[in-house]
This record gives sequence, C-alpha cells and structure tokens, in this order.
Amino acid sequence: MPAPHFPDMTPQVPRAQHDDASRFSADVYRASNLDLRGMSDAQLRAHFAASRHEPRLFGPTPDTVNFMSMRWLRGRGVEVGAGGSPTPLYGPTTTLQADCDPGLAFGGRTLDMPGSIDDPRFAQQAEGRFDFSIASHVLEHADSFIRSVDNLVTLVRPGGVAYIVLPDIAFLDGLSFGASGAFGRYDNAGDHDLSLFGFDLFVKKGPFEVLGEAVFGDLDRDAALVAAGAPGGLSGWYVEGRFHFFPDAWRGDGAWFGEESTFTLVFRAESVDTDDSATAIDFATRGRGMRDDVERYTIGFNFRPVEKTVVKIEYQFLREPGGFERDNDRLVLSCAVSF
Repeated sequence: MPAPHFPDMTPQVPRAQHDDASRFSADVYRASNLDLRGMSDAQLRAHFAASRHEPRLFGPTPDTVNFMSMRWLRGRGVEVGAGGSPTPLYGPTTTLQADCDPGLAFGGRTLDMPGSIDDPRFAQQAEGRFDFSIASHVLEHADSFIRSVDNLVTLVRPGGVAYIVLPDIAFLDGLSFGASGAFGRYDNAGDHDLSLFGFDLFVKKGPFEVLGEAVFGDLDRDAALVAAGAPGGLSGWYVEGRFHFFPDAWRGDGAWFGEESTFTLVFRAESVDTDDSATAIDFATRGRGMRDDVERYTIGFNFRPVEKTVVKIEYQFLREPGGFERDNDRLVLSCAVSF
C-alpha cells in the first residue's frame, strides 16, 4: 500500500454543522459550565456568541454521540471510516474524511485522506496537525488495535482529543472504553519531553457496574535532573465495583423512598505512584510527609433518595510501602447534591 497522502486542510464551510443559535439554552450553558454560574441569561448569550470555538455544552442533545461531540470536539479534525454516517459537529468545526477504501464502498461523498488506520505510515505525514481525531465503530475491524489508537493520538496536537467509539457487547447493558494521550515539553528550555496516556472503562450488566481508569506518564531526564531527584514518571489507577438494589415494597413509603431511590454497595481499589523510577523514593527521603506508592481500598454504602442526591458512608484502608497502618484508616461520611 502506498504511503497515505494528506492534503492541505482548507475547508471554509463546516461539515454537518448544526444551527447552534437555535439549540442554545441558557439553563444548560449555566449548569454545564461552572465558571459561568454567576452570569445572567443575557450575559450567557453574549459569552456563547463570542466563544463558540470553545468545547462547551450549550444546549440539549438527543443522544450520547451528540453530547460528546458538543462537549469535546472543536477546531479542525479528521474522522476515520465514517462512511455515510459522519459524526455530527457543533461550533466552528471542520473534519477531513479518511478511509481505507478509495471507492467509498461504505458510503460518503468525499475522501480526503486515503489509508488504513492501522498502517504504521498512516499518521506520519500529519503528526500533530489536528485538534481532534475520530474513529467511531472502526477499531473493532482493525488488524492492530494498539497501532490504530497510536495513530489517532499521533494525529492530534498536544492537548488534543482522540474520540473513539466501540460497539456494545450484546449481553451487556452498557460498555464504553476511552483512550487519550498528550505530548509536550515540560522545561523552560524545551529540551525534555513529557508524555501522558490515559484509559478508562465502564461496564454495566443489570444491577452490577464496573468502572476504572488508568493514567501513565513518562518524563525525559538528563543526569542533572536525576541527581536533583526529578521523577522519571508517574502512574495511577482505580477499579470500582458497584451493586445497586432497593426493595420494591419500600418504594413510595415515606418522603425518602421514591421511584428513583437506590441503595448501592461499593468496593474500590486505587493506587498512586508519583515517581515510578524508584520504589517509594519520596517516602524514603521525606518520611511520612510525602507518601509515594500509596494504595487505598474502600468499602462503602450509598443511598440515593433521588438521582441527583447521594448520602455515602465508607471505610478506607490506606496501604503504604511499609504495609497497612491502622492509624491511616478512616471512616468517611459525605453527602452530594446535583453533581
């Protein structure tokens, strides 16, 4: 296969553009953007008119695809394998269309970037050129999933968005997987690289849910930075299991037990390592004031009288490099409303 060719990206009219003004809702704009909570309706409309390029929710959306697009996709992007069903766009947003089939057998009217998403050469000529990349129901057909994700991340600029959609598994009620990456320089001279990768997963079957997230970072260091104690990398992850239940006989029985009321049992395991170049380097040099390689295990019970209100009671076990220490364990009571 010849190396893919990437033309200049100069479209002047956004594709699949919605009428943003008619979709604008001051209530949604205010509720979805914490920094705008104090503005009046008129101020919100003025802010939206001047800031349509910013990735913000500004109105109701009919489904998750539109929600994610409105929230995350702005600027110039590339979509792989869209066929006749490209991702809807909001704001001043444009995309190029990429596909492995020059004959457009899967639909669509334009082919801007021929090539296969899992070809090692696919992203070489357009590295960092886009604000976002999209692969919706494409990666399950690729020969190399990892190479495909790497290409999507390589195409976007530092801080950009790689938007990936995978199909649900038939026997599950819900399944989602996400991946993202960022690359840049972290020192004033611009000599040392920083790279970050993140992954998240959500699975739902009946009353059971499992969700998790992992983040990995790598920092380029020279001898002076190593001697100064600069971390070589960092990592963190969590996995949480939930079981939802509520006796049907209790529904409608009093002010606290309604149709939305739910009890939830929770177990969560998580770990944070702020310097993965050595085991507990910060803990060893600074003592208890700087805990590294921390693991925490939580068991909890949640009660939601309504969907947007939750009361939590949980017990946390903290494990440090020296093992479990009882004086670090704690009982936590909390309540949250409208989050």
